[in-house]
Amino acid sequence: NVRSKQVVSTTTGVRSVVSTQSKQWYQRQSKQWYQRRVHGEILEKAAAALTCEQVLYVSCFFHVKIQDLSVKQRGLVDTFAQENLQKMSRGEMFQEYEDKRRKEGFFPQVYKGVCSAMGEENIDKLETLRDSMPDLIKFTYELKCFRDVLDIKEFYPEKNQYESKAKKDYGNKAYKEGKDLDALYLYSQAIVSTPVGKDGKSKDLAVLLANRSAVLFSLKAFHLALDDINLAFRVGYPDELAYKLYDRKAKCLIAFKQMEDAGEAYKLALKYLDKANKLSAEKKQQTQRELMQALNFFKNAPAKLTKNDPDQELYPTPELPEIPKKNELYPVMSDAVTFKYEEGRGRFAVASRDITVGDVITVEKAIVSHMLPEYMGKNCTHCFKTMKAPLPCNTCTKVMFCSLKCRDTALTTYHKYECKLIDLFLSSGMSIICFLAYRSITQKSLQWFKDNKNLFENHDKTSGQTKEQKDVYESGDYRNYFNLVNHHSERKTGDIFHRSMFTVFLLRCLQSQGYFPNAPSDTPTEDEVFIGTIMMHFLEVLQFNAHEVAQFEMVSKTSQEGAKSAFIGAAVYPTLALFNHSCDPSIVRYYVEDYVVVQAIKNIFKGEEICENYGPIFFH
Repeated sequence: NVRSKQVVSTTTGVRSVVSTQSKQWYQRQSKQWYQRRVHGEILEKAAAALTCEQVLYVSCFFHVKIQDLSVKQRGLVDTFAQENLQKMSRGEMFQEYEDKRRKEGFFPQVYKGVCSAMGEENIDKLETLRDSMPDLIKFTYELKCFRDVLDIKEFYPEKNQYESKAKKDYGNKAYKEGKDLDALYLYSQAIVSTPVGKDGKSKDLAVLLANRSAVLFSLKAFHLALDDINLAFRVGYPDELAYKLYDRKAKCLIAFKQMEDAGEAYKLALKYLDKANKLSAEKKQQTQRELMQALNFFKNAPAKLTKNDPDQELYPTPELPEIPKKNELYPVMSDAVTFKYEEGRGRFAVASRDITVGDVITVEKAIVSHMLPEYMGKNCTHCFKTMKAPLPCNTCTKVMFCSLKCRDTALTTYHKYECKLIDLFLSSGMSIICFLAYRSITQKSLQWFKDNKNLFENHDKTSGQTKEQKDVYESGDYRNYFNLVNHHSERKTGDIFHRSMFTVFLLRCLQSQGYFPNAPSDTPTEDEVFIGTIMMHFLEVLQFNAHEVAQFEMVSKTSQEGAKSAFIGAAVYPTLALFNHSCDPSIVRYYVEDYVVVQAIKNIFKGEEICENYGPIFFH
């Protein structure tokens, strides 16, 4: 029962209806939808992807028939369509996941339209510009037929106060009935849907976080309760209720033997008890006695019992295997691995000593990663960890975070440039590789790129070979990411121009979200050309160097029957990317959040090449 031209996007059970016809119409209907939800009439199935008809500016699209094109125009389109469309902006390993989104997106139609409208003179000019990315970016940016159709508009699933209120009421009822897991689920839905002010404050959100922290405390998930408590205070928890939250915080800290911090929390609880105006005198006196009793313990206990235990970790860390002997030049790699380079073969890994089956060869964290849209809301947007108590973005309902640390990192770096464009990206048909290229830019500031221009001046396809390596090869170094192979010289002109167009589209998106200090104009600035050049280079690099990230999904808690390894995102591992492919590999990889772990599945003798498999293993 969904009205035409609407999209229902589901994230962890949170349904938010986005009207592409009229936001005003959506607001008028919100109360009616709320009443339906209260009576249990909730939509159970939702559209998995947006189509081009659902884009706000669909009327701007070109509609072109191939037979109407000239020979040169048709050649430009055919080159892209026949040879590169399926490979464009992603590796072949993502094909089964990306084909549907690409076909339904609007950008292939825009590409065809530009090819038909740009004229043969401009098509001829492409051949002279193909090997100069800055000039090609500038040419594409200023191309009038492309500029006229490129209208960037914010398009994202918004908060819904009626949804939030309904879920909160159900959560309160479940908590009173002792159904903690149901309460946790309902409170989480309400938290994701709750609107937040422009100043980042929301009393409703603060109260919901406090309510959920009580549930998490009851479930002994103390580290999650601490995150909820800290965020509740940050978004404006009322002073008259703060004593309860500080008391709960102290008890959580005691569970981790953080006694000094717990004592400070008890002092704050006692301080804010005076502001509890709605508390009865009898209840206030009882609470005061309990707090004083706790503080007297800290006052009379031996000094060693009132200090924080440095060996206790408040937050769990990924369970990663140790590499017995690390490589001095490649810190994430075993010392059993060395890298060589040969013309026509590229960089490849060779065993510097015998390696036994099961040996851990690599444990590497991604330099850039991105969740598949289908898993947004199921896994943490930042680290890929599965979530039990998701923390929301202040603006959209599409992405969520597993911890306050991940949330803070994302909101202060890349997410502010992505948040309001998420559904626009999906409707464009852009693949996970394009998401990665955009994230490669947004996770660093413009000033950082300007300060580190030297990292992006020369593309060295031999970089990383052991005999030439003097500096430590760090996984988080953008120089190593930049120097991964991109095969630019082997690409067709249609492929290069398509990437250039998509780069300009992403560049316009960055402009719309304030990444650049100046307002957009018809001519790109030097900074915009610089960032566009880097982004287009990454689009080429990512096609051959991105790895799919998978997680093991079980149907039953007690049996592995029916379990599967599911792709949940993609990431770049600059050291692992130096390995070559074989259909009969000698290593296998698995993932812990956004880390990759590589182990040997064969005995590998000294001097033998160590190969991984870029896609399905041959006997599958």
